[in-house]
Amino acid sequence: MNKMVQSLWYGIGSFLPGILLVFTVVVAFIMTLMGDESIPVIVGLPFVLIAFLAVGLCWFYIITMMIDAVKHSKGGMLFLWCVLLYMCNIFVFPIYWFVCVRTRTNQF
Repeated sequence: MNKMVQSLWYGIGSFLPGILLVFTVVVAFIMTLMGDESIPVIVGLPFVLIAFLAVGLCWFYIITMMIDAVKHSKGGMLFLWCVLLYMCNIFVFPIYWFVCVRTRTNQF
């Protein structure tokens, strides 16, 4: 895969799960404040689908970024990136993209 395209996909993927998760939390908070009587059942289905999409994207990018870390990191940094990507994934995705992928490709 072209390095610029790979960097672009990692860049999008580093922010998208976090944005979707924040969106679902905000919608859940608003739905909780409104109460049950004013919210139709059909509104909950897209909310649940967006939440599942966020979780699926998060796992997809955990795996792909850990594979990237295994390919391009060495020694103690490999262990550190793998642990951080697995444990603090949504917060570490943008950091990994800025520190490793973006500097490696030098396209953005």
